[in-house]
Amino acid sequence: MKNTYTLLPHNKTKRNLQSLVVLILFFIIQGTSSTISQISAVNPNVTPAYAVTDVLLGQGVVATNITFNGSPFLVNNPQASLNQFTNASAGFPLSGGVILKTENASVITDADLSAITPNNITNGVVLEFDFVPDGDTLSFSYIFTSAEYSSFTCSNFNDVFGFFISGPGISGPYSNNSKNIATIPGSNNIPVGINTLNSGVSSGGATTNCSNLNPNWIANSVLFTTAYNAIYNMSPTISPSGFGPAFNGSTVELTANASVICGETYHIKLAIGNVVDQSYDSGVFLKAGSFASEPNIVIESSNVTSIYLDTVIVEGCDVGSFCFTRSLDQSVDTSIVYYQISGSAVEGIDYSFSNLPNLGDSIILPPGDTTFCLDFSPVNDSIYEGPEDIFLTAYTINSCGDTTFSYGDIWLVDKPLDLVTDAGADTTVCAGGTGTLNGTFTMPTNDIIWTYTGPGTVTFTPDDQTIDADVAFDTPGQYQFFLTESNDSCALIKVDSMIVVYEELLLTTSADTTVCENGEATLIGTATGANPVEYHWGHTNDLTSTQTVQPNASTNYTVYAESVAGCTTPPLIIEVEVLPPLELSSTASQTICPGESINVSATVTGGDNGPYNYTWTDPNGSVVGTSNIINVSPSTTTNYTVMVTDGCESTPKTSTSEVVVAKLPNVKFDVVDGEICTPAEFVLYNETDSLLVEDTYWYISDDQTFMMNDTIDVAIEKPGVYGVQLVVVTPDGCIDSLTNNEMLTVYPKPKADFTYYPKPATILNSEVNFQNYSEDADTYSWTFLGGTPEFSVLKDPKTKYPEGQVGTFSVEMIAVSMFDCKDTITKTVEVIPEVLIFTPNSFTPDGDELNPTWKPTIEGIDKMNVTVEIYNRWGEKVWESHDLNVGWDGTYGQGGALVKSGTYIYKIQATNLINDEKYVWDGIITVIY
Repeated sequence: MKNTYTLLPHNKTKRNLQSLVVLILFFIIQGTSSTISQISAVNPNVTPAYAVTDVLLGQGVVATNITFNGSPFLVNNPQASLNQFTNASAGFPLSGGVILKTENASVITDADLSAITPNNITNGVVLEFDFVPDGDTLSFSYIFTSAEYSSFTCSNFNDVFGFFISGPGISGPYSNNSKNIATIPGSNNIPVGINTLNSGVSSGGATTNCSNLNPNWIANSVLFTTAYNAIYNMSPTISPSGFGPAFNGSTVELTANASVICGETYHIKLAIGNVVDQSYDSGVFLKAGSFASEPNIVIESSNVTSIYLDTVIVEGCDVGSFCFTRSLDQSVDTSIVYYQISGSAVEGIDYSFSNLPNLGDSIILPPGDTTFCLDFSPVNDSIYEGPEDIFLTAYTINSCGDTTFSYGDIWLVDKPLDLVTDAGADTTVCAGGTGTLNGTFTMPTNDIIWTYTGPGTVTFTPDDQTIDADVAFDTPGQYQFFLTESNDSCALIKVDSMIVVYEELLLTTSADTTVCENGEATLIGTATGANPVEYHWGHTNDLTSTQTVQPNASTNYTVYAESVAGCTTPPLIIEVEVLPPLELSSTASQTICPGESINVSATVTGGDNGPYNYTWTDPNGSVVGTSNIINVSPSTTTNYTVMVTDGCESTPKTSTSEVVVAKLPNVKFDVVDGEICTPAEFVLYNETDSLLVEDTYWYISDDQTFMMNDTIDVAIEKPGVYGVQLVVVTPDGCIDSLTNNEMLTVYPKPKADFTYYPKPATILNSEVNFQNYSEDADTYSWTFLGGTPEFSVLKDPKTKYPEGQVGTFSVEMIAVSMFDCKDTITKTVEVIPEVLIFTPNSFTPDGDELNPTWKPTIEGIDKMNVTVEIYNRWGEKVWESHDLNVGWDGTYGQGGALVKSGTYIYKIQATNLINDEKYVWDGIITVIY
């Protein structure tokens, strides 16, 4: 087998230089940065010719005969429905390319798009061209998106698209025997569309409209995303911005693939169309440089540390690698790839490899291996040297037999400056006002963001990525603001913080009070939101919070608070009047079960008529409540004492209430065996003191219930962990329970399943490989009746049946889980004959019984679909049969006359019994008398 190799496309070097320029500008250009970017249409109305040859094409492909909407005359004119785009956002996987979209598209008719939908195609884009591949595989990356996802999933009206390829070796149901390669990965060629690949939830019709097209449409929802919607909304030149809504759903990045023949000419049609109307548009993003037919070894040069940089490595921050990768079908043999390393960076001084093999001139991929990476690290020498590159050149033979040179390079750049970030000085903002943040950061090109912690929500104006943003608060308190500065090229980050106190001064006072004649009243003002605070009373110049007054008559006292920052509260009034005495009673003695609670209450009259102050205490003097009603649950009989006061100088009163506690059992239960394979049956039994058991209630967490039994049998089939609760009722009517949330474990039974290939086997190809599809199993036991070996414990074994022997053979597999649960499945393997033919070269139809007829013998064909014809030397047909059991007796015509002796020609046509492959045999027969 001949192996071929490649590195990155030749224009990869150009993209690497662009990445390097971006990195250098990142360090030196003045400006602001943002963490969210839009997709930009750098060439809003690109010509189809430029889109194909200068944007879409990658390595190993030459394109010709480009047409747009069926016309070769439009390919050099800009088209509104064809845009070139670039993207700087990490939230969108394609850095650049072209987009075909139905917005502003012309009216089209296309038989292949119409074959996908029963509805009318209104407008769209059809981009076609011929191409010649250098390798044996064509691939390109794409993302399908639409504005119909939010409202028309599983509806009867969906936009359509497809990638239709035709040429040698291609056979499909579309025009020119083309096939659609825009299909769902892992499916049976199911086209990608709104009803086949979406969120897994219908938004516009019956779910059968989706499941009929793709039975796995819910499972395939992992290939759908709405994560790009925010970027689409910021990209009016890409996402629809006119009458219709913006794109609101997309596939993830997918790859279209096709097997091709090196050096042959193929044709591809990239098409998308609106269906029924033009109100909701769709588009398909095609990744720049991804339309490629590369040989089977690919080398990626990449930064393996930073997610923002591709082939630019920062000293002291990143590590890099050159990875050689071949496809799985090329991994049968050993592959040797020779390469040379050059560039302005010097190995051993500027960088070092960690796993350089074979004296540094080649790598070896042994059978079974698909990837080998040369890993290296730059040397952080703290010397500013400017950008340096490592250039790798590989030379190989491609599948056309040509010598190809492929390249990969990585740039090394110096580490950026350390960050010096200052969030500014602490400050205070008064209620109702706003503050301005006053931080500083190191470089304008770095990313900054303000975050905070505090009791409420902060509003940033214009946003939290502006260094001098204004801030407004909805809740008073202390806020800590964090200024984070980051440099993603080197994963540098610096955080500094400052404090902002949002002061909202609030004042409360003691309640209006009543004093007896000649009594004293204490007036209290309490301010929150600041400290210290001055209290301004209307009757005195004293600024303290507490005042004692002795009014002769009812009097209103005013007070307001003022903070050090000068914030004041509205004045409040405290009314003092003379009020009167207390009468108290409390609940009589009560009885409860252990663990129960009960209310104890006090009834008060007199004094200032409330609100009254209640203080409940237990025998230890501990306070257990401060309202007229308390809820208590003592473990033993307890007396509760309440003392009541009012808001004036009334004499306090006390009263005592008794709560008696009855006896409660200690609930216990157990299980005979708590871990069983499904279907499981558990035996549980009650161990509680029988003298304290009147009734029992069992509750299983799968909703099973048992009553009045000390021993129960519990049957459970569904695997899982189950809890058990036992509730016991005592003769006194008290209730207690015990719960074990993980008492019962039902282990799942594995599901045994397998397939095999070839299917069927033949008498000359009788070795059968078995593919294990069992679920939840750890070990396996195989029995192959008639096979060698007859037994196996491998996960994916193989056996060989006797060559030359036709028959069916039984195969049994036992799957065993880690919990020793088992499942058994038995299937049969069919061994059928090969296609074999035997034809006599002569016969003697002279009337005796020796060799009187000519009859061919054929094995391995469909004997119901066979034709045998005999011709004389003038090309005239003298005999024909469709039954191999009937031989030619040398006669011809309706009269049955014998042919003359001599040479005759036979022709036999038949089809393979397995796959309908057609066979034709011809030869010579000699008739002898």
